Amino acid sequence: MDSMRAIAVLAVIGYHALFRVAPAGSESAIRPFATHLGVGVSIFFVISGFLLYRPFVAARVEGGHWLSGRAFAWRRFLRIAPAYWVALTVIALWIGLNGVLTPEGIPRFYLLGQVYNQFTAIGGLTQAWSLYVEVGFYLFLAAWAFGMRAVPGRDRASRLRAEWIALAVLFVAGEAYNLVVLGQVADGSYSVFLRNVFSFADHFVAGMALAVATVALHERERMPAPVRLIERVPSVAWAVALAAFLFVSLGIGLNDDAPPTDPQTLARRTLYVVIAVGVVLPAVFGDPRHGLTRRLLGWRPLLWVGLVSYGAFLYNLAVLTQLDRWELTPLAGFHPYLKIVEVLVPTLVLAALSYYLVERPALSLKRLVGPSSKPAPPVVPAAPGSRQSASP
Repeated sequence: MDSMRAIAVLAVIGYHALFRVAPAGSESAIRPFATHLGVGVSIFFVISGFLLYRPFVAARVEGGHWLSGRAFAWRRFLRIAPAYWVALTVIALWIGLNGVLTPEGIPRFYLLGQVYNQFTAIGGLTQAWSLYVEVGFYLFLAAWAFGMRAVPGRDRASRLRAEWIALAVLFVAGEAYNLVVLGQVADGSYSVFLRNVFSFADHFVAGMALAVATVALHERERMPAPVRLIERVPSVAWAVALAAFLFVSLGIGLNDDAPPTDPQTLARRTLYVVIAVGVVLPAVFGDPRHGLTRRLLGWRPLLWVGLVSYGAFLYNLAVLTQLDRWELTPLAGFHPYLKIVEVLVPTLVLAALSYYLVERPALSLKRLVGPSSKPAPPVVPAAPGSRQSASP
């Protein structure tokens, strides 16, 4: 999953960098594609849904120990807040972010409250809106997981069935929410109701569904045909993701001349989910040693970029702003698209400093809060000869 994070953050950096060389209204050939590299955020959301929900669903279905609510909240706080607070402070002093280091701005921006006002929504760290969505998912997931814990299930099959039904209901509810909100908001207008965990429910549900699928298939001797295909030819999933990316870029009529209509907005969001799932699938199913796609995902430089991806996400726009102020374009002078490299190198330096000096020391404190609570109820042993089994 570190390589998945690397792909996601590289897409985000590409989105920000190419916007400088192929802005809205540009005749550049790359513009229709560059404008959708923001799908990297969708990849992050699907990864979160998968990684964070899997321990909970595995504990519920298999009867293992649950991560306590206190431990979950503490770990999520350590993962997000320290690095964000340091980056916000450093960038506010370095670049000069209006209104951040003020009596009113400190609680607003440090607690991610800027998204509630359209005038401050892109203040501070512009990309922090996605952190607001992510933190909202943490809160929602804790409530969801512990709510699902109370759902009765006599055996493994019934518990898995409850998971699938609940996720289907959540997906439909999320789509209904978007339909209602879009009907109340003018095309292209900002609304906090379109940038929260409920509006991105389909993204998180996709990741959560992958988590349930891996648990459901854990003891299967023979995988379903689609999973076997991904195991054998993982590049198929990336081919689907590429097709969806080309379609969202060229096939649904989005352009810079007019804001997206409601159907276009929904289509774009759905295609982003398809892209994100397609990108992530080879890392979820199959032997990591098999296939060129997975060997690429095991490439150490890519793994390292994923390791420091949070810092890269936080600092890349500040680096881009500083380079523009200096009018420093040693590579973009040869070709505009090399702007990505100009931004990437210093961004990774700052990301490394963030990881080794802030994030890793902060994460080392997670042991201060105990990880587990009491075990989930054990799964009823299956009949002899069945593939189901009692919890270990």
